Amino acid sequence: MFYVYVLQSADGKNLYYGFSSNLKQRFAEHQKMPKHAGWKLIYYEAYLNEQDARNRERMLKRVRSCTRASEAAY
Repeated sequence: MFYVYVLQSADGKNLYYGFSSNLKQRFAEHQKMPKHAGWKLIYYEAYLNEQDARNRERMLKRVRSCTRASEAAY
């Protein structure tokens, strides 16, 4: 199984989009990183196919960057 996931910072201002074949382990690794300690897992999707999961992660990151660019224009 492959996972695409979204973490939210403790203050709720930032999101992190990621991909992993072991979601529990990857989340634990994030919690050990000073930058991501205290972040919450707020969403995930499971895929049988690795490429499908990677494509979805890329799509989510593109949407996020487009949203940020349009917000900066205002």
